[in-house]
Amino acid sequence: MTDNLADGQEVGTMIDDTNECGFEADFYCSDANYVGYYQTDNIIDGHNSGNIIDDISVCGDQVDFYCSDENYLEYYASSDYDLGFVGGNVIDDVLCETVMVFGCTDSEAFNYEENANTDDDSCYPFIVGCLDPGSFNYNDYDFDGEGDALTGNVQLDINTHQESTCVAVIIGCTNPISYNYNEEANTDDGSCEGVIYGCVNPAASNYNEEANTSDGSCEYSYYGCTDPTALNWNPTANTDDGSCILLSMGCTNPLAMNFDPNANVSCDDCCEAYIFGCTDPLAFNYDENANTDNGICEDVIYGCTNPTAFNYNPNANVTQGCIPVIYGCMDMQALNYNDYANTYDGSCIYPFAGCTDPLADNYDPQAGLEP
Repeated sequence: MTDNLADGQEVGTMIDDTNECGFEADFYCSDANYVGYYQTDNIIDGHNSGNIIDDISVCGDQVDFYCSDENYLEYYASSDYDLGFVGGNVIDDVLCETVMVFGCTDSEAFNYEENANTDDDSCYPFIVGCLDPGSFNYNDYDFDGEGDALTGNVQLDINTHQESTCVAVIIGCTNPISYNYNEEANTDDGSCEGVIYGCVNPAASNYNEEANTSDGSCEYSYYGCTDPTALNWNPTANTDDGSCILLSMGCTNPLAMNFDPNANVSCDDCCEAYIFGCTDPLAFNYDENANTDNGICEDVIYGCTNPTAFNYNPNANVTQGCIPVIYGCMDMQALNYNDYANTYDGSCIYPFAGCTDPLADNYDPQAGLEP
């Protein structure tokens, strides 16, 4: 190439297109702010290059970068894709900043989500009513005054509780033609009764306990004891009231042994004084005259009651089989053993060796006896 330049071209003093021109010029856009920068053929290190800059003819429209990720709010929705461009613009996903969060974005809706930035048509309104399961009008979504079962439909079911709207359950008869109709009841309990006419005054002689509506037929009586033999007979009474007190004769003296608290007429000379003693016929000290036991009864104990007897029993109170004392020797080895003795007296005599022949020279008068 020569040093002389003309109109951006290199020129010399002699034209030699074969030897001097070199490669064919590749015009390119050198400005990254224009679409042409990204559309020329030669790409080096992520940008376009050539051997001759032609920003006027090649650069074209100015670049409008856009986000291509549809999950972001900055996503540019276009179907006009051409060589990676949308509507003549250039993808730059660095511009994708805000992730789309779907939900209800209506701040006046019941299910408003403050974190949502993309409405998904899920909004439903506040529906105010009673959500107390024990109330009569629980979930009254049709507002007819009576409770309804939950439908699961968020557009119908009550979702916002307001205590002032709740109506308490009032049990009673809800049939207006029944005798016991309760105009305040809103829940029938099966207690409704039909109208039964009759005398409803318990004080009347013809009172009808099954009647619940008076028909003006009551007849009144004079109550009292109508038994002439009773202690409290009332000759003016025409209806017995069960108050008669029958005559009961007995001892009316509270200090008597046979005092009768139920007696209302005293008998003549029938009261008995208290006589204390043992009233058990089987006891040793039974007192047939006693009428009030005083706890002194003693059991009968049989045995010998003679202190001088051999078998004397100091605890016995009824004498039975005393044996006299017989003193003597009670040792069967003794010469004077007494089979009848029951009390030893120290008189036993035992054999003593020696000559018992008075004619012998060695006669021993002590032989044969040893106390």
